[in-house]
Amino acid sequence: MLPEDKLLSNIITVIVQPAIGLLFLVALVFFLWGVYQYISKGNDPEQHKEGAKAMLFGVIGIAVMLGVNGIISFVVHTLGVDEKPKIEFPENLQIGR
Repeated sequence: MLPEDKLLSNIITVIVQPAIGLLFLVALVFFLWGVYQYISKGNDPEQHKEGAKAMLFGVIGIAVMLGVNGIISFVVHTLGVDEKPKIEFPENLQIGR
């Protein structure tokens, strides 16, 4: 594996994948908040519309994050970069001392 491939693999594993997971979680929470507004404030038409809008934006966010994850997987496999590298720490690394 070339050094550039290892760097790209580490960036994907350490930065990009957790960011996608976090944004997916935000979109899911936004969707669930919309469901809550839609159900609990169903008597008020304005709150009903806001809940439906939040659900729509949550679904769009989830779809975008799934698409981004698919595009990244496609690019990684096309370039032949190992997606799950072994992260090596220095042997003399001392944490908390």
